[in-house]
Amino acid sequence: MDQVQTPVSKEEVTTARGVVDQIPITVPKEEPVDINEWPIDVESWFKPETTDAYEDYVNNISIPSKPRAPITTRSSRTPVFSVLEHSGAERMDLATDRSMLVPSVHHQGPDPDWVLNNLPAMEWDGVPIDVAGKTPTELCMLLFNGPYAMMGLRQRYYALMPFADPTRPTIAEIDDWNIEVIRHLRNVIGNTTPLEGDDRLYLEAHWGDERRFSRVWDAAYPGTNGTAFGPCASGNNQHCGATFVPSFIDQAPYLANYPGLEPFTFVNGGAEGIGAVNTDLPWGMKLVPRLYNWICNEGFAGHGGPLVSRTKVGMSFYTSITNGVATNNGTTLRMKWL
Repeated sequence: MDQVQTPVSKEEVTTARGVVDQIPITVPKEEPVDINEWPIDVESWFKPETTDAYEDYVNNISIPSKPRAPITTRSSRTPVFSVLEHSGAERMDLATDRSMLVPSVHHQGPDPDWVLNNLPAMEWDGVPIDVAGKTPTELCMLLFNGPYAMMGLRQRYYALMPFADPTRPTIAEIDDWNIEVIRHLRNVIGNTTPLEGDDRLYLEAHWGDERRFSRVWDAAYPGTNGTAFGPCASGNNQHCGATFVPSFIDQAPYLANYPGLEPFTFVNGGAEGIGAVNTDLPWGMKLVPRLYNWICNEGFAGHGGPLVSRTKVGMSFYTSITNGVATNNGTTLRMKWL
């Protein structure tokens, strides 16, 4: 079942346990990874009729041209450090830059041009939808209008305005919004189960992706190839790396950015979901096709179960990077639940 950037340069790394002096880190060269994400022909996207208000909104947004400053401090749950060339935070930034090059993506909200015609049917009146006894197909019809439009999500986005700069949201803003998307889904169906992001689960998800998509940990952490612990040099186990946790020493530069989080020896996540997401989609709707896939195929069982039952979540969006640019090989989402 379906259920790394320039390292932070510090002479001293402060952790919850004290100070670790001059930790040596070997930065490997990354190779492009084909994660078999479904193709989308962006050239075929069309621009439907839009309202004057919407046109005024997008026409007053300009795509920034100057390069980003390196990410060296954390305000997000997503790690800003990695032993790989690009950290999780840098991968997400580069994915933002790529999506802003798509002509029909004017900002990172949930309403690029080709989705607008599907959104009116997804206006939510605030009354929870009764999903008791519904089949996956029935849930799909109630909650989505195609794979890119989710009930009430655009309303929620503009009510919150979660991105201070809609063309270049911070990683913390993206992390918070992705959690809000799932909270909103719960609200739509009258589910009151609380949900919060968990720093440890975010780290676990990112270590799982580092293990799966690179060979940097293999020599120091041998094991059975293709298993949950790894290595992941071959095989088709999407969950390879799921139980991988590096040693306390190797955790130290990561934990430097998580005050209060102690080193640990095992994964805490009780469930894991993995699936492809499209790199070119704006962050306002990045999760929607994945939620659509899980719910429309499995309902609120299987992958859909944690969406309505778990109280803590961590995520990793692993985007393939070549020569400092996010590629169209796609992005893999790994979600950890507790």
